[in-house]
Amino acid sequence: MTSDNSNNDSISLLYRMILIREFENAVSKYKLNKMIYGSAHCYNGEEAIAVGICSALKKKDYIISNHRPHGHAIAKGIEIKYMMAEIFGKEGGTNRGKGGSMHVNDASIGMIASTGIVGSGIPVACGAAFSAKYKKDGKIACVFFGDGAANEGTLHESLNLAAKWQLPLIFVLEDNGLAVTTNTRNTSACNDYVAMAKAYGMAGYHVDGQDVEQIYTLAKSVVKIARNNGTPSLIQAHTIRFNEHAEGGYYLKMRDKKYRDYRTLENEKEIRCPIELYKNKLLESGKLTQEINKKLFLKAEEEVKHCIEFALDSPDPEKSIAYRNVFVEV
Repeated sequence: MTSDNSNNDSISLLYRMILIREFENAVSKYKLNKMIYGSAHCYNGEEAIAVGICSALKKKDYIISNHRPHGHAIAKGIEIKYMMAEIFGKEGGTNRGKGGSMHVNDASIGMIASTGIVGSGIPVACGAAFSAKYKKDGKIACVFFGDGAANEGTLHESLNLAAKWQLPLIFVLEDNGLAVTTNTRNTSACNDYVAMAKAYGMAGYHVDGQDVEQIYTLAKSVVKIARNNGTPSLIQAHTIRFNEHAEGGYYLKMRDKKYRDYRTLENEKEIRCPIELYKNKLLESGKLTQEINKKLFLKAEEEVKHCIEFALDSPDPEKSIAYRNVFVEV
């Protein structure tokens, strides 16, 4: 991405959101068909956050993800065929099939960790930001976490540490109002995490998590401050999780619990979809035509089709390497 939010930038923002959605729909389908083992968590509805934030970062900058990492990885520039192979547990995956859906990482694009332990990536991000400050290499770090993780004590510790040590770190809270099936408004005494960030002496910002342009504009400003001043900040992006917490049989089981208003959710999918909102905005401004829009969707479909083929054709990992890169080899 360039810094002038040109027409090419706009198309790039839209395409990356479309690609994430197509990728996640494929993951959901193959998980439901029992062709993917282990848990898989999809990013549908939240695409604008990853795309808006990561488009403002440089390739060398660090990102740390959570149990829902596919959108972050695609937004940061991962080769999706390798990530799909990883999700299928294949040798051709980013981690040779050992990590699966929740543990995708690719140091070549700065994605140094994603973890299924709630909140555990937040202090890791402090370490990454400290290394950048110590080495004076111009990098910054960014960590993505949900409002469920925001109730973990590690967030308080990390906010304090980042503020005290003045680390070049951006905390990105993807606030979808849910921790699995629990409404976090029922469990959190404070839902204004911007106020919490300010209590620790750092800047905080609320942003519409469905508006990719708004997020991208804010991210460019916050990234510039982190890089030039070496100071941390927090972004609370208010968003909507379209899917259940996880895919497959779990998905069907959770819907039966009726823990949220599905009529409202279906309406939100219509009027608050980040892809549709941005697509319509670009059509109205003349930056996008219906023909180009159709080509973007076809391109994403084709790209995901190829990555599925790559994953299915990739061999299973050899048993002999099961413990390689797990323990230090002396």
